[in-house]
Amino acid sequence: NGLIANLEALHFLKNGDLSTAGVLIHEAWHNVSNVSIDRLDIEESIVGRYSMQIIENLALYYGLTKDWSQSVDIFQKAVELSKQIHRGSLAEALSKYGYVLLQTGKSEDAIQVLLEAERINENSTSIDKLREVRKMLAVAYYKRGQYEKSAYWV
Repeated sequence: NGLIANLEALHFLKNGDLSTAGVLIHEAWHNVSNVSIDRLDIEESIVGRYSMQIIENLALYYGLTKDWSQSVDIFQKAVELSKQIHRGSLAEALSKYGYVLLQTGKSEDAIQVLLEAERINENSTSIDKLREVRKMLAVAYYKRGQYEKSAYWV
């Protein structure tokens, strides 16, 4: 039920029906977060990835509705979930969490989160993601008035 609701929510997000998408994505997260992994007959890594997709879509929903405070909490959960059950998505979760922290004016917290994302992405083959994190670091340092550090990341 959670996976289907998530897919339906994405459809409504893409079509601009945020109200319906919100109901469905909350339903998806409720269903998935309340099921113990040992009750499922699916590999733990697959369950972890699906859970990450749902929580990222929930955070996307909050971002689209400009509810940044809710989004901060959700991305923080995404980082925690990533560390526990799907480390492969940790860098992405951290960079999104850092972005949301910037949106809420928490640039000092964003710097710490983004530095961790940068360390993980540093040896990655995904140059675009690394560049994106470094740009966010430049913005975060700039907002703190640390212009030399900002220039370093540009």
